[in-house]
Amino acid sequence: MINITSIGAYEHEEEIIHDCLGWILPEVNATEDLEQAFVTDLHNQTAEMLSDGSYAKGRSSAAFVMVRPTTTTTLAKTDLRSYLHGETTIPGNKKDHNSCYRGELGGILVGVVYTNELCKKHHVTTGKCIFGCDNTGALSAIFGW
Repeated sequence: MINITSIGAYEHEEEIIHDCLGWILPEVNATEDLEQAFVTDLHNQTAEMLSDGSYAKGRSSAAFVMVRPTTTTTLAKTDLRSYLHGETTIPGNKKDHNSCYRGELGGILVGVVYTNELCKKHHVTTGKCIFGCDNTGALSAIFGW
């Protein structure tokens, strides 16, 4: 897992961002209790989000799951209904979906955007979340490593 740390504050015009979000706001499976648990983890600086992307038949999709610090089992063998998670289909022309990078980066993006939306909803102004993915090639492509 690669940890990405971002330091800084970002300001935006609220109405402009919400007009542009569209597909970026994923379909999310979360109860209020799961949201509150993640917000608590953000405050405690122990929040973790894992994302994955997929590419098949010329289309990309992505998913993310918020992992609790107490998670000790492999998520592949877990009923995700007990975890805050979401998924989305990545838009674009078929020619733009020529690798798994688009899906991987889309998964990171929707996780970051959803985390930001939760922070606004719950008035979180400080905290920490570690984001992870399984495709270092996508990160290398975007960051130029």
